Amino acid sequence: MTIKEYCEKYDQKFQTVYKKISHHKDKELAGHITKVKGESLELDDFAVDFLLPAQVKVIQAIEECEGIVRENADFIGIHAREYIAVLIMYRLLIS
Repeated sequence: MTIKEYCEKYDQKFQTVYKKISHHKDKELAGHITKVKGESLELDDFAVDFLLPAQVKVIQAIEECEGIVRENADFIGIHAREYIAVLIMYRLLIS
């Protein structure tokens, strides 16, 4: 994924992303960002995950939990609905 695609997908500013990349390029992101055709930078999955803001990661985790609860709703019963309600309320609070 290019930085432009990343910024569009996750609604991030180029300047913010480049600043974080330049700060971590020699340590955490070493080997995870490559130049394509000498112009654009390509991010691998690790770099994309590393650059995601904490709020996006929390929302992804909530969505994953919601999916697991829905898949297992028959086994869990009424508690699943209560759990989903709590997750939805939490999502509203962080948005």
